[in-house]
Amino acid sequence: MKKKIFSVLLTVLLAVGISNVVLAHGNDDGYMGPMQSDFQKEEMTNWMKNMHPTMNDTQIEQMHRDCHGF
Repeated sequence: MKKKIFSVLLTVLLAVGISNVVLAHGNDDGYMGPMQSDFQKEEMTNWMKNMHPTMNDTQIEQMHRDCHGF
């Protein structure tokens, strides 16, 4: 019984680990996910200003850099 539980657990961990590596590497066409791929920086900052109306432009730019690295 313990061998079955161990083998199932090991199989699940391997499957999750391998799928995580595949997801992390992505593909070569520059796809970064459903939200990031369709937005340019200007569009994203305008959207962020609408979502966070109390933040000023400097805070919006800093948040964009912190989240996206550019």
